[in-house]
Amino acid sequence: MALVWWAGRGPNVEACSPDEFDFGAVDAGSTVEFSARFLAHDSKGAWERLGTRLTGWSPKSWQPRLRQWFTPSHPAAPFVPVDLKLLQPKVEAPDFVQVKEVTPRQEKVWYGGRPFVAVHGRLIVPRAGKFSGSSK
Repeated sequence: MALVWWAGRGPNVEACSPDEFDFGAVDAGSTVEFSARFLAHDSKGAWERLGTRLTGWSPKSWQPRLRQWFTPSHPAAPFVPVDLKLLQPKVEAPDFVQVKEVTPRQEKVWYGGRPFVAVHGRLIVPRAGKFSGSSK
């Protein structure tokens, strides 16, 4: 019962998949360009997110039934255009990541019409070593 109450009132959870990138071995002095898309918000409620997690942990034979229990029965929402000027994404990245462009977008056929942010950037690897870091 608490989860159902919380589903409409909880914070918006940002969902990205994958939530980390492994670029493998890159030669020193190389530049690697990349692009990624991040959803501005997740349309799933807390109940559906819990169901997705439980389904992943359950035995394969149980998964279709669990998925059915936790999937809402309401029809898909119609496409609603969003004023993209209201989305003001900010990116904080490590020194070896150069963010070239951050663009809010919305497409009817992508992500169920929900807004997303397209990020284009490059990795700059000036010297040999192991590089890692997190971006916000």
